[in-house]
Amino acid sequence: MSNNLIRLQLRTSEDFDTVRIELGRFMHVLETSNTQYDLGEIELVLAEVLNNIAEHGGRESLNHPISLKWHTSDGLCINL
Repeated sequence: MSNNLIRLQLRTSEDFDTVRIELGRFMHVLETSNTQYDLGEIELVLAEVLNNIAEHGGRESLNHPISLKWHTSDGLCINL
């Protein structure tokens, strides 16, 4: 797995535990990368997006892993 890729698989609808764990994993990577970004703001936005997928994605979200990819060449860019 690339250092800039985290995949999470929801086990059940509204699987907020997996979202919390994987978001924590991503934030740890950012925290240890000596980044100058507002980590609180990044965490808030990503938590909202990932929780919306878990809450509203329905059964379809269970069949497809969620990929969180990022790069920092021209600032932080995160693709879900």
